[in-house]
Amino acid sequence: MEFAVKGTEAATGLRVMTLEATNCGTEDLELNGIPSVTVLDAERTPLPVTVRQGAAWISAVEAFDAAPQPVVVRPGESAVTGLLWRNTYTDISAPPVVGEHLEIAVAAGRPAQVFTPVDADGNHLTIDLGSTGKLGVRPWTAATP
Repeated sequence: MEFAVKGTEAATGLRVMTLEATNCGTEDLELNGIPSVTVLDAERTPLPVTVRQGAAWISAVEAFDAAPQPVVVRPGESAVTGLLWRNTYTDISAPPVVGEHLEIAVAAGRPAQVFTPVDADGNHLTIDLGSTGKLGVRPWTAATP
């Protein structure tokens, strides 16, 4: 799989990052649910972040709380998911949590790979969680051309 950032939004501390995964293999891949995501620091060490499906525990964003549906990704085709978090810093006893990389597997039990988010201009994007330590993940959907 090859991952790419397909869009970002940031408003009043709420962040959304859309990720696209392209099937670079030779066989169809069926996805149902969410990817397995671990947030990593600059040294690629896992950070203390709770990752769960949906967004209701962070904010009300309907697309993130939709029920997962099977998505078949043929070779050369793509699927999308999204990450959602708040950049809120309320605990000054520890530095803010900032992810520099993501370890992503398209599903639990599948091989993971490290992905460094960059925008369309090649600028590095961070996962600036502040002190919240919460990341919501949207179920896979088919990519639109």
